[in-house]
Amino acid sequence: MEAGTVATTQLPDDGAGQILYEVRRTADRGRGLFALKDIAEGARIMTEEPLMVATWPQDDTSMEITAGMKLLAMTKEKQRQFLSLYNSEKKKMHPFGGIIRTNAQSCGARSQMIATFATVSLINHSCEPNTHQAWNKEKEQETIHATRPIKAGEELTIAYVMFETTAVRQATLKAIYGFTCTCPVCSKPEPARAESDQRRSLVGVLDVKISDPQRVKDEPAGVLADCAALEQVLLDEFDGKPDQGIMVRLYYDAFQVVVSHADQARGIVFAQRAHRASVLAEGEDSPGTKKMAPLASLPSSHASFKLYGAAWRCRKTRVPQGLGDEDFKKWLYKLEQ
Repeated sequence: MEAGTVATTQLPDDGAGQILYEVRRTADRGRGLFALKDIAEGARIMTEEPLMVATWPQDDTSMEITAGMKLLAMTKEKQRQFLSLYNSEKKKMHPFGGIIRTNAQSCGARSQMIATFATVSLINHSCEPNTHQAWNKEKEQETIHATRPIKAGEELTIAYVMFETTAVRQATLKAIYGFTCTCPVCSKPEPARAESDQRRSLVGVLDVKISDPQRVKDEPAGVLADCAALEQVLLDEFDGKPDQGIMVRLYYDAFQVVVSHADQARGIVFAQRAHRASVLAEGEDSPGTKKMAPLASLPSSHASFKLYGAAWRCRKTRVPQGLGDEDFKKWLYKLEQ
C-alpha cells in the first residue's frame, strides 16, 4: 500500500537499538520494507503510532472533511508522509479518503476506528505473510512481529486477505487495492494451488463450526476434534509456521471448550499455548497476552468455567507426562476416546 519516492529507515522497538529493516522501491509494488539482517521468529520488528485515526465507516465527503482537518493539525513532515502514501481509489474517492481507504488498518478486532501509518502502511501483501500486525490499545500503537524466521534481504509482508480461494483473493485485492497478487501461494502450479484453496476454504468451514456456542454446549468433543483438524490444516498450509495470531484464537477457542465443561488439565495446556502464541504475535506487553497469562496457571478463573457443567471434570495436575507428540495430541483433543 504505497506510493512516493522517499526511502527511510526506522528503529524498531527491540530494546537494542538495532535497525531491522529499510524501505526500498520494488519492481512492481512501489515501496516496501526489507529485512536488513536475519530476524528471529517472534521478534518485534517495529511499533508505530498512527499518523491519523478515524471512525469507519464514513461516507466519502465526511471522511474527506475529517482527514482535511486532521492534516491541518499535523506537522509538515507528517503531512508529507501521509500524502506520499499510495491511493488506489483516485478515480472513486476524494484524495484524502482514498489514501485512508487504501492504507488504513483496523484498531483491533470489532473496532470502529481505523489508523493510517507512515511505515506500517508501506508493508506489502502476501497470501503467505512473514509478519503479524496487531493494535496495542493500551499504547495506541501498531506492532509488527515476525511469524517465522526472516532472512536478510527478504521483504516483510502482511496479509490484506488470507482465508479465501485464490480467485476470491485475487478479485478482492484487484478491486480494493488495484493489483494482481503474484506471491508464492498465488504462483503455485494448478494442482498445488487447488490443494491450497481446499485447505483455506476448510479453515473457514471449521472456524464457523468451532464458533457455534450450541455445539460447544451439546457436542464439545466434536468441537474439540474440529480444533485439532484446524490446527493440522494451518500447519499443512503454512509449512509448519502459521501466523501465531491465528493460533492464539484457535487455542483460546479450544481452551473455552474444555473449561466450560470443567477440564482444567487441558485448559492449562491450551492457555499456555495461546499465551506463547500471543507473545510471538503481539509481544509481552500486549493486552491480549497479559489477559492470557493468568489462565495458564488458573484456568478456573475464566468466566466460562463449568458454564455447561462438569462432565469433563479434570484437575489441573492431571496433565499426562512422558507421552510422545502424537499420543499427547490424542489426549489433548480427546481423539479416539
